[in-house]
Amino acid sequence: MVCTEIRFVKKKLMGKLLDLTEKLSVEVYEFVHELNDSRDRTLSNQLLRSATSIGANSREAQGAASKKDFANKLQIAFKECKETQYWLNLFSKNLKLSAQKIKELISLCNQIHFLLNKILYTTRQNMKTQSQK
Repeated sequence: MVCTEIRFVKKKLMGKLLDLTEKLSVEVYEFVHELNDSRDRTLSNQLLRSATSIGANSREAQGAASKKDFANKLQIAFKECKETQYWLNLFSKNLKLSAQKIKELISLCNQIHFLLNKILYTTRQNMKTQSQK
């Protein structure tokens, strides 16, 4: 019963994660598109690459060959999320025009960061428990 409950929670969290990462990707794409009309593209392209990589790696984790592979893919997504937070914070210090939009993106990124951390923690705890059996 406990194993079934863990799978349900993990599936529910992954569903929410995938929804949020897709939303972040779309919103960052729109934000970057607006910025590219008038600003240097280097930083905005970095933001776009890291933000879209979160969702790509999260989805790739769903097809993982093992729990270790699953955790590794989500760890990459976690690192990309940290990078996205960095770029968003950098933009928030340098762009006054889009302050509200940047705050919304930071909030969304923070939610994703929290979910990734929770899923990774649970996965690692389950792996540790299973290896002790």
